[in-house]
Amino acid sequence: MQITNENKIIIDRIRDLRIKNGLSQAKFAQLINVSSGNVGSWETYKTLPGAIALKNIALKLECSLDWLILGNEEKKLILPEQKNEVIFDPELKRMIDILKELMTNENPHMRSWAIIQFEKAFSEVCATYDEKKQHA
Repeated sequence: MQITNENKIIIDRIRDLRIKNGLSQAKFAQLINVSSGNVGSWETYKTLPGAIALKNIALKLECSLDWLILGNEEKKLILPEQKNEVIFDPELKRMIDILKELMTNENPHMRSWAIIQFEKAFSEVCATYDEKKQHA
């Protein structure tokens, strides 16, 4: 497969996103459900990520597919189910607020640390959630 300059730009966006989030190739691969060899092949312009990998990158790193593929300015992913909800449970609100603060922190290392810690703390719950999402 011939990798075009347009394809290289997409791969560069993905690599930049990975680095800005403080993720190694191995951690990034684990996060988006591909092998670290796949990530290495992308970043050396040997292969391109498939549709599922692109979707997982967009969902896990909260960016739009439009930005990943076309480079359109709106990088942030806004999901249709995101809506303003009133949360009556003060502990739940506190946890959500803390997670939001960590995930929007200017320091990319803080964000990646939060992702890793969350995955460690809730590994079984995350696995079940991810499996349900894949079969939905």
